[in-house]
This record gives sequence, structure tokens and C-alpha cells, in this order.
Amino acid sequence: MKFHQLRRKKRSQAATEENDDQATSSLQQRLRLQVIHPGKYVPWGGSTASSLENPGQQQSWELKRMNSQSNTFDSQKEPGRDEGAPSQSAEKYNDPMLNVMWREVQAERHVSALIDFKLEQDRKAWATSNYKLTTLEGKRDSELIRLLFVYAGEAFEDERITSDQWEEMKPNTPYYSLPILSKCGKQWGNEGAIVRVLARRFLLMGASNDEHLVVEATYERLRRVKRQNERAINWVLTGEKNKERQEWAQSQLLHVILPAAMKEWEQLITQTRGPFVVASGVTMADLAIMDFLDQCSSCMLIDSLFSEHLAVADLYSVVRQCPKIVNYLDERSND
Repeated sequence: MKFHQLRRKKRSQAATEENDDQATSSLQQRLRLQVIHPGKYVPWGGSTASSLENPGQQQSWELKRMNSQSNTFDSQKEPGRDEGAPSQSAEKYNDPMLNVMWREVQAERHVSALIDFKLEQDRKAWATSNYKLTTLEGKRDSELIRLLFVYAGEAFEDERITSDQWEEMKPNTPYYSLPILSKCGKQWGNEGAIVRVLARRFLLMGASNDEHLVVEATYERLRRVKRQNERAINWVLTGEKNKERQEWAQSQLLHVILPAAMKEWEQLITQTRGPFVVASGVTMADLAIMDFLDQCSSCMLIDSLFSEHLAVADLYSVVRQCPKIVNYLDERSND
């Protein structure tokens, strides 16, 4: 008796396993069709074991082959709409999922077109507008920036303001200092940074990395000389009214500051066989040296120093005699 019960139990288990294998095989076949034969998208609605056992029952997730004639894109442009602009009600496909994807692609194209249009507008505005240089009245450190524009033949607006005007606009300026370079509504500050950027843009940094380093070092050392001797240089260039201060400042400039600087420049120019700091031609460093010596010579006599440093004198005369610079210096002689 027990033997027959055990036998019937094994047969029942075998039948159940066979039904499970058939259901699994049917599921695998449907999944294989889903991968190989993509069809119309339908939302997932879940499934049960009983439904899988019935191959005739249509499942919500089962794929359906699309009609090949209805899966074509309507290439005709919709009247009254821009090309690339997505339509909320347009149905290009019979498949809802493809319509959603199509609208997303069209939206991305529309945004990309707007970005390209804006960039093109900015590029045209940047190409047609000029730089504006805002400084205090006079020459001083900002003069080198003007010389870079003049030597490169780049048009710019030279805005010179008074001290009272500067106090009013100071809170809205970068770094709260002058000079300020602006273009297309953007502003940049720091005299050293402006000089370097313009020199690179106008190709006035030398023809190689070695020359670039020499030009950078020469300009930076000149800036350091100005910082270390700021009081004496300011008293000479601004015309200090106190006679004792004026005499002391001129003595410092004539016997200490300029001789040391010109000796260093003489060595650089001699190494390149002149008449410039580097062999490739005029650079930012040459313009900086010429500008500093020109401002000093306008306030005091330095001919004796030129006679002792002939290479520096040649650099000064060659750069200053450039036609563009000559015209500009003649115009600014009244400053």
C-alpha cells in the first residue's frame, strides 16, 4: 500500500516539474523574441504563473510587431512651425514610446540651436566691439597697456577718469583697483595680468618658450624695481613740490635705481646681439623698458646713463621711433 502511494506521489511531482519546465520555456521564448524582434511598446502590467501556463492569453508585457508602413517618419515640415521645434501633439509614430523619444530628440535639437545662435551673437559682438581701458588721468603704469594696443594696431577706447569719479565707481569694479579692461560688458582688473594677456594675444611674448621666460622675467623684475622704489619714483614722476624730497628722489633714481636696472638690461641685450631683449624682435619687455625710461626722461635728464649703456639707448631709440608709437607719443605729449 505504501509502495503505491509513493509511486503516485512521484508521478505527481514529475508532472508538476514538467509543467514548470514548459512555463519556463514559454517565458524564455517570449523574452528571446523581445530582444530579437522589437515591437510596439506597452506598459508593464505584471504577470502571474497561471497566465504563463496559458499560451493563448495575451500578456500586457508581450511584444507586438509593428506595422512597417506606420513606422515611417513624416519628413514634411509642419506649417507655421520652426524646423527642429518639438510639437506636443504631433504623433510621428504609432508607437507611444517612439513618439516620446522623438519629442525629446527634437527638444534637444531646439535647445542646441538656441545655444549656437547665442554663441554666434556673442562671437559677432566680441569681434565688432573694441576694448575699453579705464584709468586715472596721466600715464603711470597703465601707459604700457596703451602702448601694447598702439603697437599691435588694435583700436581701443581710452577712458581716463578723475579721482572723484573713481571713488564713485570703485565698489563695482574688480579688485577695487585701476586699471580696468572691459569689453562686451565684462571687466578685468590687475595691471600685470592685463599686460600679460594682451601681450600673448598680440604675439609680443617672444617666439619660443625660452624667449617667453626671458620676457616674463624682465617684465616682472621691472615691476619689482618699481615696487621697491615706489616712493622715489612717484615723487619724480608726479613732480613732488617739496624741494628736498624732489632732489632726494632724483638722486636715487639717477644714481641707484636706473644704473642697476640698465646694467641688467644691457647684459640681456648684449647676449641677443641687440637691439631687443630677445632675438625674435620687439616684445612686451622692450615696450615696458622704453615706457619706463621715457617717463623718467620726461621729468629729469638721463642722457649720461644712456651714454654709459649704449645697448639700452639703442633699444629705447628703436622702439620709440616705431611710426605707430611716434604718432601716439606726439598725441599724448600734452598729458
